[in-house]
Amino acid sequence: MISKEEFVVIHTLHSQGLSIRQISKILGLNRRTVSKRLKEEDLKPYSKRSYPSKLDGYKDYIRTRINQAYPDRIPSTVVLREIADMGYTGSLRTLQKYTKTILLKRQKAQGTDTGF
Repeated sequence: MISKEEFVVIHTLHSQGLSIRQISKILGLNRRTVSKRLKEEDLKPYSKRSYPSKLDGYKDYIRTRINQAYPDRIPSTVVLREIADMGYTGSLRTLQKYTKTILLKRQKAQGTDTGF
């Protein structure tokens, strides 16, 4: 991925009459990259791909269970057992990462320490 500055420099150097090969040497980029960027009018922003999670169908249930137990914490293994009975086939680690995000959001909202 090239920066906006590199994109502008590529077009500026090309408008000054430099070849694609010369521009690629100056900037240290591949000739194909320079050629591709010259065909574009504006630099297209990189769009992050999002992938579905195995937890997507269970996130509401997990949030509800964590909120029910507040201020105590339910062990992730207990929640894993419960959602596994509902059909979850993912890992414990995936569940732990998700529950940590919930607890960190709560910590920021309250301005308190959750013990991490």
